[in-house]
Amino acid sequence: MKKILFTSVLLLFTLVMGAQTIKVSPKLEKGTKKTYVAEVVTNLLGMSEIKANTETDYIVTDVKPDGFVMECVMTKFDSDAKKDDVMSRVFSITQEMIKGITVRFETDKDGKPLRILNFDELKKGMEAVVDKLLTEVLSQAPEAAALSKDDLKQQVLSSMTEDVLLQSMSVNTSPIALNGKTISLGLQDEYLNSNGLKMKRTYIPSANGTITTTGVLSMTKDDMKQLVMKTAKERGGDMVDDTMIENILNSGMVKFEANEKAVYTLDTDGWVKSIKADVSSETMGMKTTANSTIILKK
Repeated sequence: MKKILFTSVLLLFTLVMGAQTIKVSPKLEKGTKKTYVAEVVTNLLGMSEIKANTETDYIVTDVKPDGFVMECVMTKFDSDAKKDDVMSRVFSITQEMIKGITVRFETDKDGKPLRILNFDELKKGMEAVVDKLLTEVLSQAPEAAALSKDDLKQQVLSSMTEDVLLQSMSVNTSPIALNGKTISLGLQDEYLNSNGLKMKRTYIPSANGTITTTGVLSMTKDDMKQLVMKTAKERGGDMVDDTMIENILNSGMVKFEANEKAVYTLDTDGWVKSIKADVSSETMGMKTTANSTIILKK
């Protein structure tokens, strides 16, 4: 009797698990165009709250034997960023300069990004963005007058590689982030968030077709030491050593915290219909929060 009961429970569990598996593979064909409207409320480094509204197009421009060519371009951007707030201005400048830039990329048959096709063109645009941002920040921060703009620019640009951009397309919350994934209850993967922190994301599909993702910090003490050391050296701290970093971490002066949650709803054609996301992060005293809603425009 116990064996029959156990077998029945196991069979029921297997059926439930099978029913909660979702393959994210949106319908793609040449000419497909999806426009997403986003509303974002963010607080950068504990400064004033900024609200922004954007529209972004995703367009299938070509069909390949083993996938597709797509373009992504932000067509609209509005925000309430204040001119007298440095971080607000930085946010506004970044978004304004990104608006209109087209990212052209190749995908597999499920729409998962595989390769950036116009990275050289994008890099030139990023150089202009970084140059303008540094001019703004340095002009508003007298204590940074001794810093070399060229050195800072080189540091920032050296981290903007094709691999980083490609990874961000599959990691950051967006309408194409889940493409190509077969999601079952408890699926996990590891990634770096926008602040360079190691994260672990868990996926929870539901019977109604929604997918909830939760991300938490996944860093060892050694990971934290390496990140602090790298940051210190980038800021000119050549005299920093392991013992000093160890003491800083043990003192609790440096905190690393990060949490992310997003709820995706899929449309009947497999494209994302809506996303509700909340992100909070603290890296060595720098706190950032962002709450966003992304909706497929009809």
